[in-house]
Amino acid sequence: MLLFKLLVLAHLLADFPLQSARVYRLKTANLAGQLPHACIALAAMALVCYPLAGDWSFWAFATAAAGLHLMIDAVKVDLGEQGAWGGSLWAFLLDQALHVATLAAVFLTPLPTATGLKRSVPARLDADGWITMAILFLVATFAGAYLLSAARRTFFEAKAAGNLSPPRS
Repeated sequence: MLLFKLLVLAHLLADFPLQSARVYRLKTANLAGQLPHACIALAAMALVCYPLAGDWSFWAFATAAAGLHLMIDAVKVDLGEQGAWGGSLWAFLLDQALHVATLAAVFLTPLPTATGLKRSVPARLDADGWITMAILFLVATFAGAYLLSAARRTFFEAKAAGNLSPPRS
């Protein structure tokens, strides 16, 4: 469970405080603009999960997760950011659910039982509840602010425009 928490922490760091306005503009411009954000996601995973840095299977998983992060964001931009769902609460929730589901795939690997994490600093921080508190802080502040903004756009701006339902294909 510790590794999953660390991966979620890395994801939240990459998606919110480490994603500058410039990176976001690049990300929404084209597929090549998605690369800096995916690299930030990979770097955040490496930093937060540093006790596993010597394990090739960690790097394989982290690289795959960063690649999937890029693909999820690319689809979100193509289908959502530029279209009627752009910036909606539903697009945000789906995006975040897909990212977390991608990270949950770590439970299908032997990585969660890696001995490199057992006596590490992250393990001691987790035992004292600091990892969970950091996740909750990021969710309550950065993700929470975006969530409220997306809810406002979805319910109040859509209502003013006379459209409360998601677009139909």
